[in-house]
Amino acid sequence: MIAAQPNTLIGFRNRALISLGYDFLARRSELTGLMQGDLEFTDAGGLRGVIRRSKTDQFGEGRLVYGSKRSHDLLRKWLRRKPASSRMVFCAISHGDMPRQGHLRQKRK
Repeated sequence: MIAAQPNTLIGFRNRALISLGYDFLARRSELTGLMQGDLEFTDAGGLRGVIRRSKTDQFGEGRLVYGSKRSHDLLRKWLRRKPASSRMVFCAISHGDMPRQGHLRQKRK
């Protein structure tokens, strides 16, 4: 699935989403709710993060998650390309391969 993604902005985002979803055992809503401060790149080439709220954690106690070297590398590639103004890790992208402001979960009007 990861290798099938195109070499476009959408593809870079989707590769990181798929890899993190696998490593973190996370739902879509948990991934799209990640903020940049929730993730930390480790010196060993891995990734450490916190999922602040989920369907099974309604009180927001949070859950520590760890990512692989693959997720580390794919997320770095995505973060270099995404808009710096977005605090969210994953943002929406228009059909013209242009990042849109706002949360990935926001519906277009």
